[in-house]
Amino acid sequence: MKTVGVIGLGDMGFAMAKNLIKGGFVACGYDPRAERRELLDGAGGTGLASARAVGERATAVFVMVLNGDQAKAAILAEDGVAAGMARGGTVIVSATIKPAEVREIAAALAQRGLSVIDTPVSGGRAGAEAGTLTMMAAAPVAVLEAQMDVLKAVGENIHHVGEEIGMGQTVKGALQAVMGATMASIYEAMVLGAKAGIPPDTLVRVFTTRSAGSRRMQGNMEAVA
Repeated sequence: MKTVGVIGLGDMGFAMAKNLIKGGFVACGYDPRAERRELLDGAGGTGLASARAVGERATAVFVMVLNGDQAKAAILAEDGVAAGMARGGTVIVSATIKPAEVREIAAALAQRGLSVIDTPVSGGRAGAEAGTLTMMAAAPVAVLEAQMDVLKAVGENIHHVGEEIGMGQTVKGALQAVMGATMASIYEAMVLGAKAGIPPDTLVRVFTTRSAGSRRMQGNMEAVA
């Protein structure tokens, strides 16, 4: 049975760990907060005292942290994942960081005989809890296929966006640009209608039944209506 690790047991990482357990994997994880490690223990996994300890047990490790500095520390520091992981292991960078940062990580890991899957995610906490995340995965085909069972335990839509590390983060950046522009246009439209005296529920009803409508539009409009 494959052992899979998760570094970062916040709302996203903990939900992913639970889905790994549900999928039949042995799950271990690290978070600097003891209460989050204990939460994983209670869910059927094993909370460990360091990222290195996770690397020592797991053949694949998700890194779901806040930013690139945290990702580099969790993976490359003396007590990081790479220090404990055996050659042939795979680090799955599911955090959203800069393309240059994930390329730096991959270059360092390659010297240790470790692979990287650059796969930021979309779907938020709800998607993480339901195991329906969208994953934008960049990695050589063989590396991706070897961990596809692991990825499918946490994600529903797994897109291979290229073999070059950094492409996953680039696609995520492009997606965020679209989402940001969409949200800005929704709020501007709501303000325009409100200033003209149009009831917010009327705007929601009309906008969400036209071709421009979407679940994101409806959710954001209803939140401010």
